[in-house]
Order: sequence, then C-alpha cells, then structure tokens
Amino acid sequence: MQIGLKREEKLFCYYFAETGDISLSAEKAGFSSEESFEKGCGILAKSPARKLITKQREFISGRTIDDIKTALRRIIFGANNDAVMTIFSDGSDIKSYDLFSVSEIKRVEGKGTEIKLISKTEALKLLYEIEKNGFEKDKAESFISALSSAYCPEDEDDRI
Repeated sequence: MQIGLKREEKLFCYYFAETGDISLSAEKAGFSSEESFEKGCGILAKSPARKLITKQREFISGRTIDDIKTALRRIIFGANNDAVMTIFSDGSDIKSYDLFSVSEIKRVEGKGTEIKLISKTEALKLLYEIEKNGFEKDKAESFISALSSAYCPEDEDDRI
C-alpha cells in the first residue's frame, strides 16, 4: 500500500499506468474534466505516485498471451453498434459507448463524422497465426504497436 496517496490518487496511478493519458486517467479516478489535467500533473509530481505507476506498469507488462487473444476476439466478434451511434450523438454520452474497436473518430466540417475501426481481418489473421503456430512475440508486438499508434495527440500538451 502506498502511504501518502489518497484513494483517488491511487486510482489515477492505476489508470495512468494503463493509458498514459493524464486527463483521461484523472477523470476516471473521479476528478472533474475541468480540473483533470492539473490534478493529474500534481499527482505525477509525487514520488509515491511515480513508484506506484512503475509497479503497475511492471504488472501490466507481465500479461499473458491469453489477454492478447481475448482482446483480438473482442475486436473480431464484437459489435460496432456503439461506433455507429457516435455519428448520431452530440458527444455528451460518448463515455457510455463501447468503442474498443475504434481507432479514430473525427468530425469533418460540413461532411459528417469519420470513424476508423481496427481491422477485423488483420485481427483474425493474427489470432489465427497465434493459434496455429503458437505465440510469436514479434508479430503480436507489431500488431499491438500499430493499434497503439492510432492515438496521436494533436496538442503538444496531450503528450506524456
């Protein structure tokens, strides 16, 4: 147990270790969207928080191939209904949507909304390879790297 951290600060650390996103992690931990970035930065300045984040990242990196296969199955067999609903949404309820298979959403002025989904075909190919040949770290890492590179903050302030 980390001494000196409040419950919300610990939650922030767990979410930040997973996402690397200060504002999102702070909001998930219970801080308002207006104060999330500032509160998150304040928590990151604390030594116990940095230690907890490091410990949590070590735990996360030890996940098994079964976790990867579960995520791939979710991409392959999951419905994209919520992704479609974002087109008709004003954005106020977007946090309630399951957007696991979405790699990008952007509104194009005067032209509607553009949604990019993670390729079910590529996920299926990778799952097939894992099941057929066993786990090949390089293939899985390249796919996961491609998935994680989908998020590219436009603002320098959003990068950590």
